[in-house]
Amino acid sequence: MTWTTYGFLKENPSIWISNISAICFGCYYIWVYSRFVEASDRSGLMNQLMGAACLIAVVGLCAVILPLVTAIQYIGMIGTGIVVVMFSGPLAAIKTVVRERSTQSIPPVFAVASFVNCLLWLGLGVQLEDPFVWFPNGLGLAAAVVQLGLFGVYGLPRAAPRPEAEMAKV
Repeated sequence: MTWTTYGFLKENPSIWISNISAICFGCYYIWVYSRFVEASDRSGLMNQLMGAACLIAVVGLCAVILPLVTAIQYIGMIGTGIVVVMFSGPLAAIKTVVRERSTQSIPPVFAVASFVNCLLWLGLGVQLEDPFVWFPNGLGLAAAVVQLGLFGVYGLPRAAPRPEAEMAKV
């Protein structure tokens, strides 16, 4: 929602159109997850949804109340913070990866997707000369390169045994 609003305010369809699909997929994911989540985990889901609702409210208020240039700056800073946290999250596992000499704690699909995503957004941000787009994605790209480098050093994680394979052994 943050980047869609940012794109609308900047009047840049390259930003807002691509992020509308993210909102749709995100809502669908939450809906599916909420149908299958354990009852004991529902409070955690509700806390996350409340946090998202607060973020949406802050972004919406910035867009409506603040002057356009100020709203773009604030929403750009909020979006930058979100992107940096999201793409650097897997780097918290570096100590474990090095100590155990295993990349089991880093999801390889996320690392590759982050690399491609950040590379594309970095290119668009540079083309648009928009630091709120290129800066966080440049950091995200660096984080993805580190993760991919760890796969180069320690290899891909071993796949967990599938339940039907385990049942066949019994």
